[in-house]
Amino acid sequence: MNSIRSRLLLWLLAGVLIASLSAALMTYFKARTEANHLFDYLLKQIALTLQDQSLSNPDVMGTLEEEEDYDFVIQVWNDAGVRRYFSHPHKALPPRTEPKPSYQTVKTDEGEWRVYTMTKRDLLIQVAQPLDVRRQLATAIGLRTMIPLVPLLLVLAGLIWFIVGRGLQPLERLAHAVRARNSAALQPIPDANLPSELKPLATSLNDLLARLNIALQSQKDFVADAAHELRTPLTALQLQTQLAERAVAPEDRAKSFEQLKGGLKRATHLVQQLLTLARQEPGLANKSFSSVDLSALVKQVITDYAPIAAAKGVDLGLLRDAAATRQGDREALRVMVGNIVDNAIRYTPDGGRVDVSISGANKQIEIEVTDTGPGIPADDRERVFDRFYRREASQSTGSGLGLAVVKNIAGRHHIDIQLTDNPSAMGLCVKLRFRDDNRSDFP
Repeated sequence: MNSIRSRLLLWLLAGVLIASLSAALMTYFKARTEANHLFDYLLKQIALTLQDQSLSNPDVMGTLEEEEDYDFVIQVWNDAGVRRYFSHPHKALPPRTEPKPSYQTVKTDEGEWRVYTMTKRDLLIQVAQPLDVRRQLATAIGLRTMIPLVPLLLVLAGLIWFIVGRGLQPLERLAHAVRARNSAALQPIPDANLPSELKPLATSLNDLLARLNIALQSQKDFVADAAHELRTPLTALQLQTQLAERAVAPEDRAKSFEQLKGGLKRATHLVQQLLTLARQEPGLANKSFSSVDLSALVKQVITDYAPIAAAKGVDLGLLRDAAATRQGDREALRVMVGNIVDNAIRYTPDGGRVDVSISGANKQIEIEVTDTGPGIPADDRERVFDRFYRREASQSTGSGLGLAVVKNIAGRHHIDIQLTDNPSAMGLCVKLRFRDDNRSDFP
């Protein structure tokens, strides 16, 4: 049984039943005890009523009229030990007891008797009652006192059923509110009227809904931005294809195909950046970390981009090198450094310079990429990390996703990013500082 309602009802009803039975038994035994006290009192009262009767005449040896329902037996003795009066002569009466007022339990052939004895002048009066009769009457009284407990138990069971149902209604309302949420409706669950025990659960659910809403909104924004950004290059490719088909002269056709190749290259680059960004989205990029040689990684990036830099006449090289190892996703770190180097080459004019440096010990590693390009104004240095953002004055035909990818990867690896001016010449300096915790090292 895995139902809270069923378990509550089972344990509460079991507890009420046990308590009721205990109370009933206590009431039963208490009623029997009180009945016995009452019967003892009746024995004494009967004896007291007989003390004023004229029982000294020896001719009074008669008996009371035979009555089947008369449960008491009376005997009167004189000082000489002669019985002057008795009732129920057919019964095996208890023998004469000690001449002092007292209660006694006496055994006879017909069973046990409860006897009260008292003396009055020269007479000894005894009133006796069979214990079997007394027990039957006491049991009947005890059972009658228990009868009201039965409907009371039923009323308590109904109240428990009702109270448990009412108590679980907030949980049912909370479950209904959660079921009502979907991808189009992720508003917080109202918790104003919830019991204090359910508020932590509602708060946790609201936090989850908020994160889910952010993730879904990010996905929608990503899809919308990607569709918008892909529309332009795909339209351009379609137009360039039509121009190539219409070209008659060989030189016009060659020019059209050259433009078509450039458009395909830009579209391919955009798609690659989109895929890279999607892979680095929080929650998706959950690849386990391993030890990464950052020096070897930086050298590999420089080797990969050296042909592109050489084709543009840009001097790309490693300015400072230091042995550094870090836990991380090697492929993601390579993409991060590669995007920064690619941006530096892209925005550096022909004949410019791009320098990469790695410095610091393992606990304070810093990678710098400096270029001699136009740089980025201070007002735009935060916005360049937004998706598809390109400065209006920029002459480059980038996708606007490179630094967004860098930001995502840096966040996963606890890396601070800082954009500053090139200290040795005009241009931009990008600093990547690795840290061991969530504390930012940059002001």
